[in-house]
Amino acid sequence: MHRAILSIITLSIFLCISFGFGSETEAPSHVHGLVKEGKYLEAIAECQAIVEHAQQDDTKATAFLMIGDIYSYYLDDYDAALRYYDLVKTEYPKSNASANAFFNSGMILYEKGRFKEALLQFNVYLKNYPQGTRRDTASYMVEACSREIPLTVAKEDKPVGPAARDIDIVRVLLAASAKPVVITVTSSVEVMDANEKRTLGRLATGDKVVGVSNGMLMIDGQPVGDGEIILICAPGEKLKLDGKRYRGKVKLKKTALGGVAAVNVLRTEEYLYGVVPREMLPSWPLEALKTQAVAARTFVLYQKDKNRNDDYDVTATTLSQVYGGFDC
Repeated sequence: MHRAILSIITLSIFLCISFGFGSETEAPSHVHGLVKEGKYLEAIAECQAIVEHAQQDDTKATAFLMIGDIYSYYLDDYDAALRYYDLVKTEYPKSNASANAFFNSGMILYEKGRFKEALLQFNVYLKNYPQGTRRDTASYMVEACSREIPLTVAKEDKPVGPAARDIDIVRVLLAASAKPVVITVTSSVEVMDANEKRTLGRLATGDKVVGVSNGMLMIDGQPVGDGEIILICAPGEKLKLDGKRYRGKVKLKKTALGGVAAVNVLRTEEYLYGVVPREMLPSWPLEALKTQAVAARTFVLYQKDKNRNDDYDVTATTLSQVYGGFDC
């Protein structure tokens, strides 16, 4: 249960610290504006320009920190984020940004399961920044990391099921009926078996009708599997199902009634991108949106634990919480 609580804290922390919301450093308004518009690479370039022209170390450190934040929260490139945070810590240890760099590194390392390294980051934060704005959370994270470390030693002694391995993955039921579903392919899509170990073929661009006939899954009348397949798009592409685009993968499975169940398999943060704007207007105050994000994540983590042995964790409707996929 404490892992679920920590995941909630992680999301809320990233929401709060990204670009100065409650952090010890503030982002220039024009960089914040680029990020708000989704121009992440432009924001990174602007930060790099700030580094080149800045005279003060604090300004350079803050710019590097912002680049790390963009890679971490918006581009999901955690290795790149860690490199920029390390740059801040080593090159500008006396800057205000250094505190955030230690804390952010600890959060990423915890989520990656590198608990000993995360513990070191939080301990350094508490030692060097005892009056830091996130000292209470850092103390909590020290306890959490300490609890997790013995578990990593004992992994070989205790089998780990899919739910434990895929702690950051959510399975969302998009459709389940006797009617065929229509998928729209805009780039090459790989068709794999249920265990993602064997490629069954590739789908060309265009609309494809998925149904069941004689106990077999069929795509445009051609058999593709006897029970379950996974559709994987090229990097950066989205798969459209019944007119809506979705991040991540789509699992197609025949149902007991002879229909097709479609399940979107994606990261928790990506799932939240499709939930928060459907549960609350994006124009609402930022604090309200942050609270909604925490509530949505709390709910899905509970459902993941509750339904870990089922075919999906949540539905895309009000039976769980409304999920609109990529096109919210």
